[in-house]
Amino acid sequence: MQLKMDNNKILIFVLDDGINNSVFAGQVLQPLLKKIEQNIYQKIYLVSFEKHVYCNDSSLEFPRDERLIIIQFKRLPFLGKISLYPSIYQLKKFLKNFNNYDLIARGPSAGWVAIKSIESNKCNFLTIQARGLLAAEYECTHLKTKNLLKNIWHNFRKKALFKVEKETFTQKKITNFCIESVTFALKEYLIEHFGANPKKITIAKDDFPETIPHEKRNEFRSEIRKKLNVAENTHIYCYSGSVKAWQYPELIIDFFKEKLTENNNIFLLILTQDVHEFSNFLNKENLDSKYYKIINVQHSEIYKYLSACDTGLIFRKKDIVSWVSRPVKAMEYKSVGLNIVHNNTVKWLIDL
Repeated sequence: MQLKMDNNKILIFVLDDGINNSVFAGQVLQPLLKKIEQNIYQKIYLVSFEKHVYCNDSSLEFPRDERLIIIQFKRLPFLGKISLYPSIYQLKKFLKNFNNYDLIARGPSAGWVAIKSIESNKCNFLTIQARGLLAAEYECTHLKTKNLLKNIWHNFRKKALFKVEKETFTQKKITNFCIESVTFALKEYLIEHFGANPKKITIAKDDFPETIPHEKRNEFRSEIRKKLNVAENTHIYCYSGSVKAWQYPELIIDFFKEKLTENNNIFLLILTQDVHEFSNFLNKENLDSKYYKIINVQHSEIYKYLSACDTGLIFRKKDIVSWVSRPVKAMEYKSVGLNIVHNNTVKWLIDL
């Protein structure tokens, strides 16, 4: 690969949770485009390790800029640290194109790969973005079953992920290094459980969505309510998210059904990629379809739909994954001025 660049203003951004991830446009792409607009970097190379490589990423709907170049590499399923070495080989080979650069890695596994790939004399500054707890999230998703072999396998992967996290957050290879934590609660956890250096941890600020002006919100509100055929005086509750275990969609439905017993002039708008799963879920709950709508919208449209709502819902399970998180959807709710109802399981929401 022959590249031509001004090496004085190069950023390499490494991720392994995919450019088709639901938070990519808002949490990854927008902050990078902002760095380009502010002339912080002349070029940004976004290196994404993908389960399925998109040969033609122009089919993915997100903003474009010729100074942002997307590079995709195939990644293996996680089978312990050994499965990350092909990614190290690919990234190390790619980094040989650059004489000096800054590097940001999104999450500990991308960070572990980056640390093993970097030549310390060429990397000006390394930032590891801590967006959650890898091993703890895996444990929440893969609960113990009656199948002993499955339990052994999941326990092995959880321990391997924990080792990757610990080694990443206590790395010594790069001197100019920081961990960017999404919350103070996560910062405290990284210090206590991984031995991270508190002096190396900052709190993320650049990925907050911009506040939508009041006039624009009113325009969106009228447009979307008309599209949904929902009256202006109907109170719209919104859940924006997925059906992942720690996001507790059951509580969303329970809450809404309880509100219906108090007032039937309400509506539930569900914005999700998991349309089929939510449809099946709500059919089992016997909730009348006139009271809700399930939609999958592109990120470019999300603020229009949120602006049509009155209250955003965030219910999480009471565990460490929830406690240290900073829900992306809650930030989006705030950007359009929604009231937020939650169940006191997220420290960041409690502190708002």
